[in-house]
This record gives sequence, structure tokens and C-alpha cells, in this order.
Amino acid sequence: MNLTKMYQLQTRTIQQMMSYVIITRENRCIVIDGGNTGDADYLLEFLKDKTNSEKVNIDAWFFSHVHSDHVNAFVALANSRRDEFCVKKVLFNFPSRELVAEYDYTDSTVLTMDEFYKAVEELDTEVVILQNKDEYFFGDVRFEVLLVNDESFMRNSNVVNNSCSIVRMEVEEQTVLFLGDAGVEQGRTLLDMYGEKLRSDFVQMAHHGQNGVEKEVYEAIKPKACLWPTPLWLYDNDIGNGYGSGPWQTLTVREWMQELGVKHHFIDKDGNHEIVFPFQFD
Repeated sequence: MNLTKMYQLQTRTIQQMMSYVIITRENRCIVIDGGNTGDADYLLEFLKDKTNSEKVNIDAWFFSHVHSDHVNAFVALANSRRDEFCVKKVLFNFPSRELVAEYDYTDSTVLTMDEFYKAVEELDTEVVILQNKDEYFFGDVRFEVLLVNDESFMRNSNVVNNSCSIVRMEVEEQTVLFLGDAGVEQGRTLLDMYGEKLRSDFVQMAHHGQNGVEKEVYEAIKPKACLWPTPLWLYDNDIGNGYGSGPWQTLTVREWMQELGVKHHFIDKDGNHEIVFPFQFD
């Protein structure tokens, strides 16, 4: 019997990135983000393998936000290998170009945004602008949109991180919450809106496990398992001088998860991960 599977893909570069693939029991294919340019070719070959097809049919491609380590694999594939896959719909909700140009802390994000929109046009796919409370069904898999970008709290140094489309997947009566790179402000809004209703079996760790949402958000989620799109150097907060030598907050967030009693951790540093639903927790 076929079962729905979710894959967390490991970065193919030294950079952090985020890439998830869901193959439903009906062999429908869903992608979330996808990673950097250097992750593109591997992602496509992985999809070909898992769908057993030389031309991959992707039912839906969700994007959390418009930073390069989340959208550039898609852009690269649309530019160079578009004949090898098709996307029925792309789903996202990005802030305005003007807001990004004024407030984002990197100079390249506006260019990334322009390249993304051009790639979408070249694919000639259906575009869905996500909204709060939207629901999408793909066979036995349901996606619920909890929060999209809100310019009222985004004017800070993490404007694009705080513009994430936060979605929750439900399959086989289990839930997976994708936080993207949500920061403190977006996390607080999420907590105010949902409180204990945030509870989910799996949580994708915000901003690769550091400098994302606050501990109170994870306390409300009460995860049984954590998804870490986090390479070894970031997981160990190692800037090159050994464990704990970097400026990142990963070790603190790891302590939070230990305090919450989370037993299952799927970490980029350990390679690709396959999760079969329903997952058997200890």
C-alpha cells in the first residue's frame, strides 16, 4: 500500500537552505521552497526518481518567502530545465517590491524577486496568492494557510523573513507546521492569532533553527518532532573556530527543544530524511 511521504532534502552547497518534497499516496507531488541555485539539479533529479518520471508533474510549489536560499532552485530550473518538469500552480504571497527595496537588509533580494517573477512567467503556470485561512487539498493531504505577510509589523531589519507564508500540512491525522524564516514579530502575531491552536506534531524550525520565532511559539506548538533545515556549521554554531564559536542562536534553540522534551530531530547535517505518514512516534 502506498503511503504519503515527506522528504527534507540536504543542502548541496555549504549554504543553509530549505527544501521539502511531499509525494502523496496517489503519487501527487508537492514542493516547498527548494533551496539555492546549487540545489536545483539535485532537486529535479530527486523528483524524477520519486515520481518515476522523466518529466516531473508538480501539483503545487509553495514558497515561504523570496530570499534566495528558498527560491533560487526554482528560478534556476525554470531558466535552464523547464522542459523537464511542469508545475500546475505556484503558491506564495510576497510583500511589495517597494517595501523590500526600502527595508530588506540585503541588496540582492529585489533582484531575486525580479528573477522569481520572470521565472513564473516563463513557466506559464497558475499563480495563487495565498491568504490567511486558505485551504488546499491534494488527495489525502490538506494545507492550511495560517499567516501571510502583514506590512504592519514588517518594517525592520528582517522584513522579508517576517513576510513568510506560514502553512500547516495535515495528513493521516498528523500535522506539520512550516514556519519558513519567520522572525520574532511574525511569531508573536502567529501566537496572538492562534495560541494553543498552533499545536502540531512536527515543526520546521524557524529561520533554520536560529534567530527566528521565540520560545513561547514553540511552547504553544508542543512539537513531537523538529525539522531542522540546518547544516552542521549552523547547527553547532561554528563559525570556523569550533563548536559554539559563532554568533548564531542555534544552541539556545536546541536547549529549548530539549526542555520541551522533543525526542525526534530531522537535521540537514545528517543527510536527506524520509518521513512516512502516519509517523510512529515513541
